Amino acid sequence: MELFHKRTDVVTRWASFENPDAAPGAGGHENKGGKGHAFDTLPARQSVTLMNVQGSGTIRRIWMTFDMENVAWLRDLRVEIRWDGCDTPAVNCPVGEFFCQSPTGLFAFENELFASPEARSLVSYVPMPFRRGAEVRIVNTTDADLKLFFYDIDFELAEHDTDILYYHAIWREEDPNALGVDYTILPTVEGTGRFLGANITILADKESYGDMWWGEGEVKVYLDEDDALPTLVGTGTEDYVGSGWGLGPFAHRYQGSPKVDKDAGIWTFYRLHIADAIYFHSACKVTLQCMGGDMKPKILEFLESGASLRPVSVDSEQGFIPLLDLPEPVTGDCPEWLHGWTNCYRQDHYASAAYFYLDRPEGISL
Repeated sequence: MELFHKRTDVVTRWASFENPDAAPGAGGHENKGGKGHAFDTLPARQSVTLMNVQGSGTIRRIWMTFDMENVAWLRDLRVEIRWDGCDTPAVNCPVGEFFCQSPTGLFAFENELFASPEARSLVSYVPMPFRRGAEVRIVNTTDADLKLFFYDIDFELAEHDTDILYYHAIWREEDPNALGVDYTILPTVEGTGRFLGANITILADKESYGDMWWGEGEVKVYLDEDDALPTLVGTGTEDYVGSGWGLGPFAHRYQGSPKVDKDAGIWTFYRLHIADAIYFHSACKVTLQCMGGDMKPKILEFLESGASLRPVSVDSEQGFIPLLDLPEPVTGDCPEWLHGWTNCYRQDHYASAAYFYLDRPEGISL
């Protein structure tokens, strides 16, 4: 990044409660220039506009903080962002997951696009361009006022070429997922764009599956004309985020799993496709198999206890056996020769925020 070139075509602006219109020469006008409006209240069941600007430009940074000790606010507050005057928001996401956090509580971390320096604030550095205008709202979905809410949005005004892509974020949740059906991270979106990555939280059903490993599922990316089968396929959930043989806590530039609580069955992890870009030209869909695994005796115990699972494959002494190709489904009466690590479909609580760019500003209706 070059820091020293003169840029006469760019105007710098900040929006905050001290200057909500981001107007020139109008910052800090309350209290005779002293600290007069650093925070405000988010009223119950209302939305508050944090930024509403006309013209062409790019949001460069969003920062906010509020009552972080109350974990519920991470889900109860939602971020809505509209581009170029569109009615449907391109971003519609709980505030925590919008900032690549876990809905179960804040953690300190940093990656290429998001950060929480001391688990006391939320920061985004995702570049978000717009041509004719941008509106950012925060929505309080609860019946309680949030007394102290601080923020600033740093952006620049400058003309864009005609080939820019608009930032979108879609949040989804399934509790539980349908047995044997891949969880949809990104529903099919049509157009030209780039899948930027996702933040995913798994709340494992320990009551049904104990300590069985839940992360055997593969990420699939369906590009353009893909139909039944995708073009891009991973090898396992922890593999997708750059680890292997399980998933412990770490936070790296493009991948990480900052939130891991094995006792409670909580994993929050992310993958950002920046160095390894994923482009699409007409459509894109991203899914994750809801699959776990354990040794055969444990799988039989779960089946006998009535746990909801379906064996998929066995890594046996005879080699890797794909069970779904067998003429009869495998149950508790499976043959003795099917002995080894057994992958199986299972049901857990999935939630995700998918980040992507698209060649149109309108939001995607789910």
